[in-house]
Amino acid sequence: MAETCSHFSGPLSEGKLVGDSIVCPHHSSRFALEDGRVLDGPAVHPQPCLAVRVRDGQIEVRKESASNVTSV
Repeated sequence: MAETCSHFSGPLSEGKLVGDSIVCPHHSSRFALEDGRVLDGPAVHPQPCLAVRVRDGQIEVRKESASNVTSV
């Protein structure tokens, strides 16, 4: 999931984990960790999800396309 909140760019890395969700520390928008959907506003746009893999000992991250999003 992208680290910058889709609402007003709050730092989700400083947010609070609540069950299977993250709460933005700036305005308390809450997003599902599974797929980035908004669980509680004021955000109205989901968080972009990222594809992650380890290859040759390196962590690689890229933005998922809508057609190949899967849960890990």
